[in-house]
Amino acid sequence: MGQAAEQAVEPEKRGAGHPLVYDREVLVEVICEDLAKGVPLEDICRRDGMPSARSVHAWKRAEPDIAAPIAYAREAGADAIAQRMRLTARGKGPDQGGDSTGDVQRDALIVNTDLKLLAKWFPASYGDRVALTNREGTGDATLRIEANVLADELTGLLTASYVDVTPGPAPEALPAPGDEPGGNRQGA
Repeated sequence: MGQAAEQAVEPEKRGAGHPLVYDREVLVEVICEDLAKGVPLEDICRRDGMPSARSVHAWKRAEPDIAAPIAYAREAGADAIAQRMRLTARGKGPDQGGDSTGDVQRDALIVNTDLKLLAKWFPASYGDRVALTNREGTGDATLRIEANVLADELTGLLTASYVDVTPGPAPEALPAPGDEPGGNRQGA
């Protein structure tokens, strides 16, 4: 952290049992800088002199001028995470910008976990795209209903599923177990 950030991170203590007072403007700048690097907010807030993640979320809800820069920083951080995933998949370690451990299976787990998280956090950018197409495979998925075709299909369905429920003769009683023809009745 820079010297200005270190000074701003020193909170003013108000006495026992009183909450700390932070210079939000400077802290939000520091938080956004780290978020843009792909560092999770929870990790940033665990550092000495930083507010809790809960406080930062409360600031975002209360002040739109804090929420917007944090949202932009998170988007930039997603791109930083994606770049780090690419480097990890190519076997680059922390000294080269990746997270590779040298173990291919472990690296695959790291990349897949980050990719799934990015897809949940930023579905428009990193999620799967779902396209609705027609039978020809073009993007024109307009629903067209022609009245006469629909009426004919409905008539066919109703006719095919029609069951005659008029009363007829009562069915015969079923034989008891062992009384059926050719049955082997025991104890008789």
